[in-house]
Amino acid sequence: MKKIVGYAIPIIFLAAFVWIMNSGDYYKQPRGSTDDFELYLHQLYTSTEKTQWQQAEAAYKNLTRAWEEIEPRIQFSVEQDELHAINIGLVRLKGYLQAGDQKDTLVELHEIRWHWKHLNE
Repeated sequence: MKKIVGYAIPIIFLAAFVWIMNSGDYYKQPRGSTDDFELYLHQLYTSTEKTQWQQAEAAYKNLTRAWEEIEPRIQFSVEQDELHAINIGLVRLKGYLQAGDQKDTLVELHEIRWHWKHLNE
């Protein structure tokens, strides 16, 4: 009996750690209407293409709010460099939006989208 428990406990812990480390795709999915990162990213992209800066600012606020909800859920299952890259991208994005710089905003949105799509790789 002790031998079984001695093998079972490490196996259970290893299985739990493997599950946690590979669950990033599951945890980045929206849980409600306020944390749909991809939706707000798309809204921001559309507003920027049309140079509707007030709507872009509103979409940016929703995007950052969604990110603040998602980031704690995925912090243990994705690489910290990817999280950091998205955080830096959001900060740059705020500056580009304030400056009304359409080209740099679109470039930064594409980079954030790329990091988002490749979070769990």
